[in-house]
Amino acid sequence: MGHHPREPAGRSGQGEERKGRGRQTDRDRQAGLGLRPQKDISAGPFVVRKLNPGSVILDKNKNFYAAEKVGPSQVVVRHYSGNEQIWGFMKNGELDAAPFTAIPENVLKQIESKGYQRTESVSYVQASLAFNQSRAPYDKKEVRQGLAYLLDRSAATKVGQPVGGETAAAPTGMVGQMTQAWLTKDQSSALEPYAHDTAKAEALFRKAGLTKKGGKWYLANGKQWKMTLQTVNGFSDWISASTVIANQLSSAGIDTKPQLSADFGKYQEDMAAEKFDVGWWLTAVGSTARGDFQRLYGESDGFTANGDKVSHTDKKGAGNWMHGPVNVTVSGKRVNPGALTAQLAGLDNESAKPIINQLAQVTAQEVPVIPIWDYTNVKFYNEKNFTNFPKNGQDDLLGNFPGMWMAQGYIQPKK
Repeated sequence: MGHHPREPAGRSGQGEERKGRGRQTDRDRQAGLGLRPQKDISAGPFVVRKLNPGSVILDKNKNFYAAEKVGPSQVVVRHYSGNEQIWGFMKNGELDAAPFTAIPENVLKQIESKGYQRTESVSYVQASLAFNQSRAPYDKKEVRQGLAYLLDRSAATKVGQPVGGETAAAPTGMVGQMTQAWLTKDQSSALEPYAHDTAKAEALFRKAGLTKKGGKWYLANGKQWKMTLQTVNGFSDWISASTVIANQLSSAGIDTKPQLSADFGKYQEDMAAEKFDVGWWLTAVGSTARGDFQRLYGESDGFTANGDKVSHTDKKGAGNWMHGPVNVTVSGKRVNPGALTAQLAGLDNESAKPIINQLAQVTAQEVPVIPIWDYTNVKFYNEKNFTNFPKNGQDDLLGNFPGMWMAQGYIQPKK
């Protein structure tokens, strides 16, 4: 993430003063024209009544076009900074509904005992381990492939995301449902699934020039292979899974320790600044193939799309922290994954399918990330005060936010 060069202090200060006078003039004009109402005049189902550090209080908007459908007269939206806070709210029975939250099985039992029910729907996102491919030994695809074989993804999922996750299959760049929609069975079966196999992992490590002595792996330069696995405070699923993964790798001879970033904003900033060799990354984000592959072959990998054209930079500080190859050979063809991703813009489904198959082949071969699990969109509700929440099977509704539900007549006061 780049920053614009700062002006000298004196000039910057003058600029702020000018901006300040400009804003004051704008305020005066807006007030004179009646453009700064004292109250929120939102066109949505609710208007803001009060903002607190811990919550936002919303009142029903009597001027909403479908106000008669909106059941609750008031909504309190709680602030939270991590999964544990949401668990605490539900353990105390303080929420009528909760957003997606990563949750272990023991906590699930506790909140279900408070009367909470869960819904599950498709979630277009994966939790993956990503690599800075400019750093040894992750610059070698054999090492990334070996790690994919070495990791027991099922064991990591069982601890990290037992309620809201399904162990990821082959690294295609897409969640399982998207892979099934875009690839034929023959195309999918041709991709390496990287089932847990220590022997294959060790053979690939040796092929990459690594050696094992005294139960520890050493790099080609003779230094011991040690890994720091970066994760984020508040992401309880990533933290729990990181411990499992660190134990797996350490037992296999790669000394690994998890390391915590203070918050997600800092994590993203440091990742873009290339401060991590290996870290968690959300992949397969969204319900479009182009959006999925942009997570792997977009700006984070140095590619910038302009329509169906693409440019590439490997310059440090330009946002490229993945540093994957610009050109890759798959099935005997030389392809540019960034260009292929850009080409998906505007294509109809049938025209897109061959390109998506090529991108899936690139991803499975090069392993820029190792997907650990596909998320499931798990939400919770309690019918103590309200009824008529969307239920399992209503995926289109469950993919939206509660405000959309209420605007359509869902969530009515209990009589």
